[in-house]
Amino acid sequence: NLYRIIQRIVFANRPDLKQDWIGRQKENTERLPLRYFDKLLPGNFQLRDVYYRWYPNDGHPKKEWCETDGLVIYGDHLFIFEVKAGSFTYTSPYDDYEAHIRSIDTLVQKPADQGARFASYLDSAESIALFDADKKEIRQISKGDFRKITVCAVTVDTFTEIASQIQHLSPLGV
Repeated sequence: NLYRIIQRIVFANRPDLKQDWIGRQKENTERLPLRYFDKLLPGNFQLRDVYYRWYPNDGHPKKEWCETDGLVIYGDHLFIFEVKAGSFTYTSPYDDYEAHIRSIDTLVQKPADQGARFASYLDSAESIALFDADKKEIRQISKGDFRKITVCAVTVDTFTEIASQIQHLSPLGV
């Protein structure tokens, strides 16, 4: 919570720094989970900012360039990282229930969907190509190389209060 308090103070007192803050936040939030993971599982292999050609969403008629924030290979386990730097809404759910639902969607569902999209791509062929930001192929991987695949949806904000109640939101369409 301290992070968001400092952010609000900076935005209120130095609006000229807002875009720089947002850029640094995005860069760091995409790097930190992989750095921490590296400390937890020394010897893993990491690919960051991986690009691939796939359908961006259900029903989309053609392949486009998509990106995943990181892939971590540890033995025969693949971790797919999708990170969101946005913030959970500050308004009360009583005052703006829809904003809370949109926040959950943006910070939890969207990165989970993006991770699932990469898993679908991995499942689409015997071997798949991975590319860097310049769209140069950097590696080929195969689903058969992995015993387990885990999508890790990461956000800066904590969901302590909402996380303890998330299972009760299903009847509400969440």
